[in-house]
Amino acid sequence: MLAVLLVTIVAAFALLNCYGQSELPEMVKGRMNKSPPEAQSKPLDDAAEYGGEKYEPGMELARQMMRHSWAGYRKYAWGHDALRPLSRTGHNTTGLLTDMISSLDTLMMLRMDAEYLEAKACVLDQLNFDKTSTVSMAEMGTTIMGGLLGAFAMTNDGRYVTKVFDLATRLARNFDDLEVFPDDSIDLNGYLDRTNLRV
Repeated sequence: MLAVLLVTIVAAFALLNCYGQSELPEMVKGRMNKSPPEAQSKPLDDAAEYGGEKYEPGMELARQMMRHSWAGYRKYAWGHDALRPLSRTGHNTTGLLTDMISSLDTLMMLRMDAEYLEAKACVLDQLNFDKTSTVSMAEMGTTIMGGLLGAFAMTNDGRYVTKVFDLATRLARNFDDLEVFPDDSIDLNGYLDRTNLRV
């Protein structure tokens, strides 16, 4: 799990460490905080490539299952990290919309465009890393950064990249001191006390 987290952070920071945010390659810098018009109306332009008789029966079954799950989340847990299905209540561990973010690519792949656009609007409007609670480094790297990077890869919407850079900048503090093993959790908006972690 730590290896996956490190790979995700390295991928996000490779550009920053090499260039600095003010000198990012035009490919990335030109996309940050921008939403291409085609990404708003057609989340996955080449979806037809995976349609047809060969894939449609399985796709429709997966779509029905996702619609059922998404309807429950939307009705009982919208804006929360997860749905507790038995009590039909929302639950937060981070307050960072984890289930919604990790569902973005699935909604696009299943061509649930209306659901995707609603989730996208919520993520881009409400996702805020100014939290004072301690969060898991692994969950931030795999669920949040991975979900946002996946959504960016499928839509070319640079606003996802902006969110990733914000989060990665906060997580990078955990790797400032090379003599200290990185902690498994971090306060996204506070001082990280690592005095007891020295090797």
